[in-house]
Amino acid sequence: MNEISFRIRGADADVPSGETESPADAFAPGTIDVLVDGLSLLRQPDGYVFDAATVLALRATPSPNFFPFTCGCGVPGCIGIHTPAVMVVESDTVTWTFPEKPFRETLAAEAFGSEGPLQLRFDRALYVAALDNLQGHLEEVRRARGRNMNIWPGYPDEDLVTAPLQQVLAKQRKRHLDWDAREAWRERVWGDALGTDLVIAFESGNQYSIPLENLADSVASHRLSQDRYARRWATARKHTEFIESRLAPTLRSGLEAVVREARSVPWEILVEDVFSDGRQQQREKDVVAEGKTWPEASFRLRTYEQYQAERRGAANPLAGAVE
Repeated sequence: MNEISFRIRGADADVPSGETESPADAFAPGTIDVLVDGLSLLRQPDGYVFDAATVLALRATPSPNFFPFTCGCGVPGCIGIHTPAVMVVESDTVTWTFPEKPFRETLAAEAFGSEGPLQLRFDRALYVAALDNLQGHLEEVRRARGRNMNIWPGYPDEDLVTAPLQQVLAKQRKRHLDWDAREAWRERVWGDALGTDLVIAFESGNQYSIPLENLADSVASHRLSQDRYARRWATARKHTEFIESRLAPTLRSGLEAVVREARSVPWEILVEDVFSDGRQQQREKDVVAEGKTWPEASFRLRTYEQYQAERRGAANPLAGAVE
């Protein structure tokens, strides 16, 4: 049986005053570490952020789509977490089970051992007591500083800076339940195509990529919106039925169909949704981003496993080299 606890660092730093550049800057400073059996659970933080709001909001609620760690932007996939952890709750235990990738390398081996599942098992009463203790300390920070710590990743609403902590957690709980429903929909609609990108490569050797599900959002937003320049973030969630019944089956049918659908969106619109993929030259970025028509390019589909292999090769360019 493991024991969980939490440590707040940096809560005594200066509190920002006056106007700030973003809502996130207006919160009281501080970082929360997760400790298991007295040791930091993260071995290599490397950009990972603990989603304290989600963990506190769920308390001892079972969840098949559990992301206690995520990217600072709030999107797990942005930092390579494409499979959720699972939280199982029984009468006297709470169990966290993490996926092998990427957590075998990022979580402390001391908590799990070098083999076997990445599983933590806590006494339920002690687990809830640890959460209550953390929440109590966060309430103390709010009383002392007049504002909350930023305990959830992403781009928080400004009205949560001074909101009662229970209100913050209630909002996060609703967000998580909505996320569970969204994840179940993604699994049903995309299946093994989740994590597959369309890679767009130029003669210069530079390339861009866009996940198929993001491409579907872009196509649906452009095709079904009254606004020719509608952006996918503004309208895509309204088009889930169209994506499920029409677009996803088309995009899963092969490269030719994917390229056809991608080219149906004007390049000057789609370029805002693609990701720079590799070491782009600044001039190449400018030329591509400012173009009004589709540039000359080649296309291929890339699975998440292939993407990871490419990243490993880029990190170690001598791997597999022949002298």
